[in-house]
Amino acid sequence: YGMKIAKSQEDVAKNNLSKAMITLLSNIENKYYSVLEAKALLAVAKNTQQRAEMQHDSAETKHLLGAISSSDFMQFQLEKSQSDVSLFSAEKQHKTALKDFNNYISSNNLIPEDISTELPLDEAKQIAEIEIAKIEMITTKLVELALGQNLELKNAEERKDTAKSYLRLSQTSFLPSVDFSVSKSWHNNVLTDGLKDSETYSLNFSVPIFPLVNKGLAYQTKKYEYKSSENVVSSTKNDLQLQTESYWLELVTSSKSLTASQISLNHATALFEQSTLEFQMGELSSSDYLASSISLYSTETQYYSAIYDYLRDKTNLNQLLCEVDYSVLNSIIFEGVN
Repeated sequence: YGMKIAKSQEDVAKNNLSKAMITLLSNIENKYYSVLEAKALLAVAKNTQQRAEMQHDSAETKHLLGAISSSDFMQFQLEKSQSDVSLFSAEKQHKTALKDFNNYISSNNLIPEDISTELPLDEAKQIAEIEIAKIEMITTKLVELALGQNLELKNAEERKDTAKSYLRLSQTSFLPSVDFSVSKSWHNNVLTDGLKDSETYSLNFSVPIFPLVNKGLAYQTKKYEYKSSENVVSSTKNDLQLQTESYWLELVTSSKSLTASQISLNHATALFEQSTLEFQMGELSSSDYLASSISLYSTETQYYSAIYDYLRDKTNLNQLLCEVDYSVLNSIIFEGVN
């Protein structure tokens, strides 16, 4: 039992090491995506601020010529002021995310490389088109995979085995014990001018009598600890199943959101271009024109946030499965699509 307990403790230590590595990789990915998202939002804020400045200058000229009212011109001033604030906030967020990323990997001013957004967009479109029946089939496969290799569950099962060994060990305290020992010694013999050896053999048989109360309490304690470990395993399985289903459905939701945000961005871009032309021709009010500009900024922000929300959701699901790369997860998801 002592060997079994030591082996379980070794397995738990190995699982903890593997879990720490997977958690490290997942955290690096999430912080990396945060930097890229902040960078993308900063670029959107810069473009919006430049557009607001151009709109303000154009509106100022029209105001001087009497083409627009003072009230309309104040709207352009307000839009420029708000774009300045948004740009400052985006710059701050980018610096914070970059600093957090470098601190986590113990680096100095490392600038992460950009990634192509075509792959997550393509994946999101495929996932968004999966039917409900196939979503449930994929859910079942992911749950089976998680239950088979999640390290937190493995540790819970190892602790249950350890508790069972301690329970069995406590039961042996009620059993009789037999000890056999042999000892050999040497001492000086003045008559033969040398060493004389002697051997002693002993056989001891003992039956535990006292203190039986303490032994009984110790046994009950180990019994409760074993029952508790069984409950932990059962609870961990239920939580793991729920988390896997939840993370997978969150990935499906983020895929649909990303697909929808791309459509919204295309629509907002076309609407702004049309509004710009109509405003220049005097066929559109200042309020409607600025509304289209604000809508474009909002949809651009939602679009880039949706991209990295999708990537983070995928990372979190892969971490729950305790996978280092995405080959297994991709095979389960996209085999279900085809």
